[in-house]
Amino acid sequence: MSLTFQKDGHKKTADYCSLTVTYIGKEEVVPIAKQCEFYIDNIPAGKHAAVIRKDKKEYRFELIVPESTEALINLGALTCEIKNRGDNK
Repeated sequence: MSLTFQKDGHKKTADYCSLTVTYIGKEEVVPIAKQCEFYIDNIPAGKHAAVIRKDKKEYRFELIVPESTEALINLGALTCEIKNRGDNK
């Protein structure tokens, strides 16, 4: 899986930052590597609150994990679109 930001049509990489995902009442902090890749172990299917922290900013979004019988699910290339809102500045 890989992750990028998009704001006003411009993409920015999400490499070398952290991703926090909240599910089943717990938070898991996951590092995002050089090529914007990340791995989360044992996350259930569903919609989960997520926050990327980069350059002293927080970017909140919903991480959607599909139902699957596979042990490993590749969510592909994800883009977090940043809206012009005060909580993402």
